[in-house]
Amino acid sequence: MSLKSKPVVIIARMYLPAAALENALTYHRELSKTLHSTVDGFEGSGYWQSYNDPTYTMIHYQYRDQAAAEQGLVALVDKRPLTERSDLMSSPPDVLGIDIKARIGRRVTSEVGDWLSISIRMADTGYGPELCEELDRIFHEISVLDGFLGAEYGVNQTLDDQVVGLALWTSREAFAASVPPGTIYDVNVFRRLL
Repeated sequence: MSLKSKPVVIIARMYLPAAALENALTYHRELSKTLHSTVDGFEGSGYWQSYNDPTYTMIHYQYRDQAAAEQGLVALVDKRPLTERSDLMSSPPDVLGIDIKARIGRRVTSEVGDWLSISIRMADTGYGPELCEELDRIFHEISVLDGFLGAEYGVNQTLDDQVVGLALWTSREAFAASVPPGTIYDVNVFRRLL
């Protein structure tokens, strides 16, 4: 489904020492409360942990539009961002702003324990729209699978030809059943902790 508004998703992926996880979750709870109370257009967030590497984590922020995402950034800076908390980080985060182009099924909002798969693919120069069409086709095909909850895809705000796909699942097994043998690009899967 094409979208009338232009939602924005911000993801921050980082490696976090296992000993710092509880502090990071506490920080995320506090930050989420701040964003909910101060940012008109903040639609939610989640803290995720990679299935393959428990030290690889991701924070997923959803905003109604770019203006709300910018307000969220100001609130984040005022709160002292996680990226400045050297006591919590083992490496700098990889932060990515995504302009969401379409949604299949329900919004990628979730409950603790849900699973999120993410693919980040780079198209040849000028072929980002074609890659979006391919992802749209793939998500429509897998939308009939048991355990599929919803998906969104969009483009990196700074690289028009980098396409990001996010799909929400009831279980890791449901996600695994969606991946055809011989897939030539990486798809990471994360479990929601908070």
